Amino acid sequence: MKKILFSSMMLCLILVACKKTTTTPNPKSSTTDNIPLLKTITSYYEGKEEVQTCYHNASGRIIKIVDNDSSYTLIEYSSSYNIGRNFNKNDSLVSTQKNYLNSKGYVEFSETTLNGKTDVDTNYYDVNGYMLDFMDQQITVENGNVTKRIGKNDTTYYYFDLSKSNTIGMVNILGFNLLGKDNTNLVTSEKQCHYYKPQYLDVIKTVTETKYTYEFDAKNRVIKQVGSTFVNGTKNGEDEILKFTYTE
Repeated sequence: MKKILFSSMMLCLILVACKKTTTTPNPKSSTTDNIPLLKTITSYYEGKEEVQTCYHNASGRIIKIVDNDSSYTLIEYSSSYNIGRNFNKNDSLVSTQKNYLNSKGYVEFSETTLNGKTDVDTNYYDVNGYMLDFMDQQITVENGNVTKRIGKNDTTYYYFDLSKSNTIGMVNILGFNLLGKDNTNLVTSEKQCHYYKPQYLDVIKTVTETKYTYEFDAKNRVIKQVGSTFVNGTKNGEDEILKFTYTE
């Protein structure tokens, strides 16, 4: 299932991206002034706790993420490849990544080097700057939120609380829009309908739905999110809990 939110901070740093560009635009920050910046993200799932602590520079851009398992990520800003990521474990360099931005300041493609091998990944966006799962994917955007994604074997519908602002998007972690536009509001439910046809069987439809509830601080910022997943109406697995603190 394509989750709107994340279960691990590392997911936002393993950036995927398109063909190489000759331009070297800077990350856009003009639209992200005075946004709530996340300081810590703590996830609880299947009895495990993961804590990521974010560090930002004076401009509000992410420069370092420290995990509670002796690993950390350093982010650098370069004129030659825009944004770099160095992932370290126990003070040893594990992998590096170079991210190249398009004219809108979004990651267009990335080069990741691990164990001496470099892989190139591509990102795709619609005309309004929302990330796509693959080229030419059809999505529906309403009130600044992606409400529908048509996949290759499924369709996902998203439902939002239009009275609550999204304070836990990528922009709140990174300090600027790096992976396209975030949803404006908080998602309350996402429902994915899977379609497939095994040999000699009729089409089978499986519906996977994740429902979200939230807690807020005095500034109406999200401090806790609980995600509960149901498959064909039956509860599946444990709830995933995320807790957040902000840079004051």
